[in-house]
Amino acid sequence: MVSHEVWDDGPRRWTETYPISGVSFWKDEDLALLAGGDHPISQSLDFFWRGSFANGLSLGHDELTRNEIYPILQDDRHLRNISLDVGGNKEIGAGAGFRAQFSNAHTMSVFGFYNYSKLTPQDITYLSNVISGYTSQENQNFFMGLNTELNWRGFNVFSQYIYAKDGEVKRQAYYVQPSLLLYAADRKYFNAMRFLYRWNGLGVRAKGLASNIQASPMTWDRTTHTLATSLRIYKFLEFKNEWNLHQENPGGSTKEVHNDEFISQLRLAF
Repeated sequence: MVSHEVWDDGPRRWTETYPISGVSFWKDEDLALLAGGDHPISQSLDFFWRGSFANGLSLGHDELTRNEIYPILQDDRHLRNISLDVGGNKEIGAGAGFRAQFSNAHTMSVFGFYNYSKLTPQDITYLSNVISGYTSQENQNFFMGLNTELNWRGFNVFSQYIYAKDGEVKRQAYYVQPSLLLYAADRKYFNAMRFLYRWNGLGVRAKGLASNIQASPMTWDRTTHTLATSLRIYKFLEFKNEWNLHQENPGGSTKEVHNDEFISQLRLAF
């Protein structure tokens, strides 16, 4: 990463680990055509919109922890076909929202979004392979959601909710992330520290099938509690620590698996 200021990555990247919705929907990147606009309504209120035309996703899997076990269903967006012709598997996205700025230190925003594509035959086969008993040939695919953010001096709250339908599989992901930044402008070293908590979860339901199928980890309900601290030692040097408590419901006779993690990181950005 190239950055002159390690403290300005935005609320979604203040931790080394991604939120569950980030792993399931946002983590991968792909080629896309993007459009958007920002339109002032008043001195303190803006309306903004965004649109996209991209290569369609292909369903895959990823893990919430460094330990590659108990995978979750993921919108896999690795670059495979770099063309943007109107045929084939494509995805259309649109979103709009409002941003209010009461002062430089007091802002609030809300943004709703919707993305639509279709599952390929390979995606339908993939679902039947990873979810025991799934046989549907439905190819409808979309996800929609809402982001909200509040900044009040050093206090920030970011939240996200996503509802998705992949064939006859429904996913709901959410997280709420409050954080507090303590900053001392008169100090050159050790002049900023951030405390963060994140509550996030993922629920998966396949039509006609039981919840939390033990043999199919992609159907398990997940909840993660994240506690994190970040200490800026110098302008380009940051010491980060975070603890992730993962609560996974595997169904059957097993009530919970143990899959927690602690991450400590010394980060240099230039």
